[in-house]
Amino acid sequence: MQPAPGILINPRVRLLRALDEGAMGTVWVAEHLTLHTEVAVKFVSTDLLEQDDVVERFQREARAAAQIKSPNVVQMLDHGVTGEGVPYIVMELLHGQTLADLLDQQEQLGLYETVLVVTQVARALAKAHALGIIHRDIKPENIFLLEENEETSGMEEQQVKVLDFGIAKHVEVPESLTVPGMVIGTPGYMCPDQILDSKEVDHAADIWSLAVVAYVC
Repeated sequence: MQPAPGILINPRVRLLRALDEGAMGTVWVAEHLTLHTEVAVKFVSTDLLEQDDVVERFQREARAAAQIKSPNVVQMLDHGVTGEGVPYIVMELLHGQTLADLLDQQEQLGLYETVLVVTQVARALAKAHALGIIHRDIKPENIFLLEENEETSGMEEQQVKVLDFGIAKHVEVPESLTVPGMVIGTPGYMCPDQILDSKEVDHAADIWSLAVVAYVC
C-alpha cells in the first residue's frame, strides 16, 4: 500500500496528508474517526520490510511506549499491519519542535529552560524505568517541545515529550536483535558501558544520556 489521502488503514483511521518522510519510513496526519481528532500515523518504509530487525524494532516502539502512562511520553493509540503487510503506529499528533531544532535556532537554552526540559524527561524516564524499560537513545532529536495552545496555555512550564522507543529494551527480556560489536544508540550521548555492550545496559545509561543533553543545552 502506498499511503494516500483518503485511505483507511483500519476502520478507525483515515489518512489526510503527508507530514514527514525519512529513511526509515513516513509519517502522515490522519483523522481518527472514533476519537474525532487528528492523529499521526507512522509507517515503516516499504524498502525495509524484508529486514526483520527493522520491523521488530518498529513494533517494539509501539509496545514500549504503549506501556508507559506519562504526560511526558508520546501517547500511542493503536498499531497494526495494513492489508499489504506494512506495519504502522497511530499516535497523538504533536505540534511544536524537537529540542534539536530549538538548539539549532538559538544554540543554547537558559538555565531555567534547561531545568524544565531535563526535569520532564527525567519524569518520563522514571516511569519507563519503573516498568523495566530502558530507552537507550535519549538525545535532543528525541525530545519534543510542544507549542503553546489552548490546552497548554497558562501552564507554568512548556510540556516536553520523549519520542522514539524503537531501540528500547526491557531489562528482563533477552536482547535478540543485536549482534556482538553492534552499537545501539547515538555515540555522542552514550555512556561507555553502552558503547562497549549495548545489550547489557540498565537505567543508568539513560541517566548518562540525559546528563549529556543537559550539558549541550
